[in-house]
Amino acid sequence: MEAWSAPERNTQIAACFAALGFPCRIEKQIDAATGHTTASFFFRTHTAPGFPPATLSAIRQSYDSGDMERDTPHHALLMGMRAMHNLNALMDWMKQGKQQHLVTTSQRQFTIYKPGDANVQ
Repeated sequence: MEAWSAPERNTQIAACFAALGFPCRIEKQIDAATGHTTASFFFRTHTAPGFPPATLSAIRQSYDSGDMERDTPHHALLMGMRAMHNLNALMDWMKQGKQQHLVTTSQRQFTIYKPGDANVQ
């Protein structure tokens, strides 16, 4: 019997887990009154063959606790989440005019966008 995770509703985290090699199953739900669609993502608890061996629970715990940021700031999950964060910030800037400027992360190795004057360095 295959073991699957609890539902994940954050599309960005789901995309990163899939990129790490965790097989995904999607369940869509449509609100009959509004027609709004939501999705829940379920992942296998272990990576697929051919990917670096990892368990979803260990990666999720390390990410949620902040240990991953401290201990392995180059982890692929963190790189993906930073990229997704920056994508959303740029989209807000383009669509809503919310200026963004780059700031370094706590490790001072990476940059992310934060709201504010784009000309501030």
